[in-house]
Amino acid sequence: MGLKMKSIKHDTIWRKFLLSAVLMSLLPILLLLYIVYFVTTPRGEINAAQIRWLIFWIMCSALAGFWITKNMIKSFVQLSKGFKTVANGNYSVQLEKTDEAGEIDELSKAFNKITSRLEDNIRELQRSKRLIQDILSRVGRAVASFQDIDKFLELIVITTIETIGAKNGKLMLTDDEQSELITKISVGKEQIQSHSLKIGEGFLGSVVKKGKPVVLPKSESGYGVSVICVPLIYSNRTNGIIVLNDKLDSTDFTEDDLFILSDLASHISIALENYRLSLDVEKTYIETINALAMAVDARDPYTRGHSKRVGEYCERIAKEFGLDEDTVKMLRDASIVHDIGKIGIPDEILRKTTPLTKDELKLIQQHPLIGENILKPIRSFEKLRNLIRFHHERLNGSGYPEGLDGQELSLPLKIMIVADAFDAMTSNRPYRQAMSTLEAKEELRRHSGTLFDKEVVEKFIQII
Repeated sequence: MGLKMKSIKHDTIWRKFLLSAVLMSLLPILLLLYIVYFVTTPRGEINAAQIRWLIFWIMCSALAGFWITKNMIKSFVQLSKGFKTVANGNYSVQLEKTDEAGEIDELSKAFNKITSRLEDNIRELQRSKRLIQDILSRVGRAVASFQDIDKFLELIVITTIETIGAKNGKLMLTDDEQSELITKISVGKEQIQSHSLKIGEGFLGSVVKKGKPVVLPKSESGYGVSVICVPLIYSNRTNGIIVLNDKLDSTDFTEDDLFILSDLASHISIALENYRLSLDVEKTYIETINALAMAVDARDPYTRGHSKRVGEYCERIAKEFGLDEDTVKMLRDASIVHDIGKIGIPDEILRKTTPLTKDELKLIQQHPLIGENILKPIRSFEKLRNLIRFHHERLNGSGYPEGLDGQELSLPLKIMIVADAFDAMTSNRPYRQAMSTLEAKEELRRHSGTLFDKEVVEKFIQII
């Protein structure tokens, strides 16, 4: 009997269904027909004991069929609950192992394999998400402080290599004029030796031309190592590629690696586009400054070249103080437009050959404020406004337009004040001749500590 039950458990669903149908329906019907036959025929003889036995076997048959059907239904219910649990987001569920065999057993095993694989995939996706978050976090910190695009891109490549687990990586950018790919950043011992190549040429060039990412196993790369390459695309324009090769564990790159690199490539593309736009803004900014300086020179021929010379003096003094490049640039740019407010002063005052009246003096002393107001709407000039507004202030508070004292003057402003005053002394004016360099130096020393900052004056005299 035990062997019989075991064989039933290992039967197919179809055979179990047929068996349960026979036990629950066909066999009882045949037995009932047998009883009816004996009762209704003239010679039919059947006693009570036989009827009881027949009823007993009918019940046994029905119970056996019910037992088989119940086990099948129980297995299906268990499967149904499992699928419902998975549908609700719990992918860790596993069906209990049963004694059933056949299709139900195969379904249970397949279900457990699927949920195990789903769990593995979810863990892998979570790992990928953490990796991407780590990369973006490190890159984000770099974005907040980076000054050099090359160092920024190098950090991205190094971070990507470390995160994905590659030995080497490079970032190549397109040169549209030459229709070439040029290596911008290369990290690690090079396995892919090309430093520049034509777009469409070779494996890397074809990735740019087609604009599609590619993963090649070691057996297909032609370099003896696995290679993964993703194009850098922004607004349907391919600006370059990022390529990694040779995994640390000597395995091939996976689709998961491709997913991570593709996600990062989109951020690199945005960073490159922002950098390109910033260069355009910078170019426009410089052109605007030069145009404004030319406008000032055209209004007042006596001060032609004054702004440029003040900028050169400021740059040299600032470097003597060891100021950072941003401050040096700010001083240089502010110097070029520091007298832009003279555009608002009438020509007859600018070119007057006799001493100015009090009213005329008040008017000319407005040019720093006029200059600041001219540049105020331009966001790029925001850092320059204080230097333009206060470049005629003096250490003892005797300057204009606000009469600030030395404690209120920043070092860059003190530098500009000295540079501007020196060039004014050594330039011809309609109402006087220029001083010699020696005379101007003596004038600076004479007023050092009162009108001009002592340390700035001394450093300036040393380099002039």
